[in-house]
Amino acid sequence: MDNVDALFAQVPSPIWGVFSVPILDKGIKKEENQGKDLTRASVEAGVSHIVFTSIDREGQDKSENNPSEVPHFASKYRIEQDIKRAAAASNGQMTYTFLRPVAFFANLTDNFIGKAFVSMWRLNGLDRNLQMISTKDIGTVAAEAFLNASDERYRNTGISLAGDALTPRDAARIFKEETGQGNPFHLPLACLDHPYSRAGAATHVCLVRGIRVWYRRSGCESALPFYERFPYLVKRGERLE
Repeated sequence: MDNVDALFAQVPSPIWGVFSVPILDKGIKKEENQGKDLTRASVEAGVSHIVFTSIDREGQDKSENNPSEVPHFASKYRIEQDIKRAAAASNGQMTYTFLRPVAFFANLTDNFIGKAFVSMWRLNGLDRNLQMISTKDIGTVAAEAFLNASDERYRNTGISLAGDALTPRDAARIFKEETGQGNPFHLPLACLDHPYSRAGAATHVCLVRGIRVWYRRSGCESALPFYERFPYLVKRGERLE
């Protein structure tokens, strides 16, 4: 993603569609630059439809105009705006679909980031729901967006995605039932202010400083109505099992 022109040069023309998934691993600014550069290259290549994986920012309606105070949520909002401007300037030649998933089931990992994620989730209450989704399901919906690019349900619109709502207590119970062990995916509170969490990659900083406050207020609470539209989305037990 550091040289999108070289990537496009390897693909036979014409290029009809692009699935844009910038990665946060090198920091927020890098992710944003990659996303915008991919949009620029898509316009220059005459791409007809872009599917961009963004993030839900308090539901379908609010996500349209709410950048969010969480830095790497706001960067995705800015990439969305860049795509909208490019589409408007194309006079209908390029369209887009924004997929806005909630928290990932894949965040439940036995490493620092996974444990920090669960720890902040627990701090908001053991019975507080957080909507979640399987990353594989995002790809499946992306395929539908490409196949139905001219459909008004996908054309120049955003779609909030959630497979299920899960509480920390639910997660611990299911993990216990399946493994016979208690939930290992959390850290002591003091670890959330460990120097590693402050001095590491931008992901760590965002986790510690922004996401917990946002989860406390919203918890990704507005995407589940779309479950009826995509009934194959993985639910809690399927993922944790």
